[in-house]
Amino acid sequence: MAERLDPMVAIAPGLTVVEASAGTGKTHAISSLAVRALAEGAITTAGLGVVTFTEAATAELKGRLRQRIQSTEAALRRGAEDASDDLLVALATGTRVEVEARIRRLGQALTDVDSMTVSTIHGFCQRILNASGALATTVDGSATDIDEVVNNRLLAIGGAAPAPVGKLREAVARRLAMPDARLWVWPETAEIAEFVDGCVDAVEAARRRWRRRTFDSMITDTRDLLRSPDRGPSLIAELRDRFGLVMIDEFQ
Repeated sequence: MAERLDPMVAIAPGLTVVEASAGTGKTHAISSLAVRALAEGAITTAGLGVVTFTEAATAELKGRLRQRIQSTEAALRRGAEDASDDLLVALATGTRVEVEARIRRLGQALTDVDSMTVSTIHGFCQRILNASGALATTVDGSATDIDEVVNNRLLAIGGAAPAPVGKLREAVARRLAMPDARLWVWPETAEIAEFVDGCVDAVEAARRRWRRRTFDSMITDTRDLLRSPDRGPSLIAELRDRFGLVMIDEFQ
């Protein structure tokens, strides 16, 4: 059964999924959860990971986390009480020794704030791939290689496209973005599916040859690496050792 998220209650170990609409305070909840964990000593800044979707959101989130740590530490140090701030009320509750320990931890977190990992999903994947010793690659979001492969295959079959060329290119791009997806094959679409699958194979082979990744393949390459029976377990263990709390905003 779904429960209402209370940022003042520590998240249970494991995976917690929070569903929220736009404007419902996701960023505020994330910053509250992070500051609470830092103040209580559950994690250090180096053990905090926050992943979001865009560079702009990453910059905003990093600034909000820094500001929240700073304002909470300052308010606790002043002994300020704000009944409207649930986080401040929770952290101000306890013995003097407990509150002073929270102030000290938040002060240290502010000093070490740059050790937090706050990045886009692609940036997080790139770190994992680099840490795994994966070969250096370039990241290119263009679709010129798709156009080239589609055109070459059309020339190879005499230019008789099994479907409008624009639709074929779109289908190839979608398949590359969702490598586990497959075209639904009916007798009348078998030729189209064969053409698209052949193009996908050719594009992937060329990208491996030129050590080129796209933003989509960074995610799927990371997933495949973590699933790998050879490298996956050790990489997962390293991530668990490194991070005590990871929050993913805009999970997709």
